[in-house]
Amino acid sequence: MKNKQRSILLFLFFGLQVLGIVVARFHEYRFFSWAPFDELSSYEIESVLAGKKLTDSEIRDRYFIPANGRENRSITHIFRIVEKAEETQPQKAKVSVRYSTNGKAEEIWELKR
Repeated sequence: MKNKQRSILLFLFFGLQVLGIVVARFHEYRFFSWAPFDELSSYEIESVLAGKKLTDSEIRDRYFIPANGRENRSITHIFRIVEKAEETQPQKAKVSVRYSTNGKAEEIWELKR
């Protein structure tokens, strides 16, 4: 009976790992799984607060990430950081992120309110 229980536990353990890999291939949260992650994004954050464009150092102070750089995980990670930081700020900024993933055409993401 012990061997049967052990076999079931091993099957469940590895089955859940495989399920996680399969789900991660098609979901934006894939940086939480063991699935290979093959995205590299370069980005630049622009933030305007009360009509004034923030400097690179002000952006770093506000979001705790560089104003421009490289993201080795999903670019949505950068978007979430900006969204969460803006939720906690008393004065809201207009934010856009110009980015390119895997050398493809540049895109612009804007924070929705």
